[in-house]
Amino acid sequence: MTTGAPLQDSPANASGTPTQTETDDRARSRSRWPLVLRIALAPVALLLAMFSTVALLLVPGLAGKTDNQIAAATVNIVQCVMTFAVALLLLWLMMRFVERRPLRESGWRWSRSSLGLLGLGIGLSLLIGGGITLILFAAGRVEQHPVNWAEATIGVAIATTAARLAQAFFLQGIPEELLFRGWLMQTMRNRPVAAVIVSTVSSAHCTGSRPAVPGCRSATDCSI
Repeated sequence: MTTGAPLQDSPANASGTPTQTETDDRARSRSRWPLVLRIALAPVALLLAMFSTVALLLVPGLAGKTDNQIAAATVNIVQCVMTFAVALLLLWLMMRFVERRPLRESGWRWSRSSLGLLGLGIGLSLLIGGGITLILFAAGRVEQHPVNWAEATIGVAIATTAARLAQAFFLQGIPEELLFRGWLMQTMRNRPVAAVIVSTVSSAHCTGSRPAVPGCRSATDCSI
């Protein structure tokens, strides 16, 4: 597939007659799904992505609980990555067959500033999460559990940290941003104010209603 130079919008004439670009945009809008259905696709896609990990229960050895912390963390990472992969696939299908636009218009692209913005976002999240944890700890609201240092090996520490990062990025961060920011914001681009409101409310409701992460030990863990 080759991509030519981007088309330039011709200026509207003084009589107010729609330009060819505006006419084409309206024609494409009439061919898309109703706005209400397009909005509903975001939470439906996220639910499908989250429940897709149920298929892993059919794999021998993954259905039951295990006392091996490294194995449990590995299974958790696989579940998170699978959730992300399904969410990205569903978004591609929605962009391809509903919006008829390339996936990159949902925000799924990498630029020179992406790495810096990613680092900034991680830093802010750690700062906010750590601050909340300190406040709740000072108020006596953080449940403390004894640590079995005999099992706290380097392998367990690495696996647990990797699982927490997978939860932060692949389970919640990327899928929610792609669907509740990328999808909703671009599919409602003609109504920017409504798009911001719907995107914010939908994302907040999804995050607030998310069940607590099993085994979380602090507000930082549970907030992932």
